[in-house]
Amino acid sequence: LVPTFKLLATHNRSDVKDVKASFRRHSGNMGSSRPIKDWVADGLCVLETLYELFPNDKALLEDKGCRYISKNMYQRVLRGPKTLKRYLDYWMIYKSFGFCYSPLEFFYAGQLSNRVMSKIKRTLKM
Repeated sequence: LVPTFKLLATHNRSDVKDVKASFRRHSGNMGSSRPIKDWVADGLCVLETLYELFPNDKALLEDKGCRYISKNMYQRVLRGPKTLKRYLDYWMIYKSFGFCYSPLEFFYAGQLSNRVMSKIKRTLKM
């Protein structure tokens, strides 16, 4: 993402007409098996790059960007086993992104959307 953001900042656009890379799975993949602290570090790096590239929009990026990345980090942790480590990871994410988006708010929003979806499904079955 960082190179794409740099292109956008310097040229006001980033067009990719064809796929320039591919992805394959192999035993050495680090994707989802990486510790959450690595994902958080990457997210903070992306935000810092955006702050440097778009200094006039820093306040908006801090608000929207931190919330967006925090939410994605919470979803990543949510997929793991329910252990004390999971709750420590939620706290680490919350703290790392400046307490901008609470895990409690994340869970409440998820519960609310689940209730709304359940109601819609029940209504459609009628």
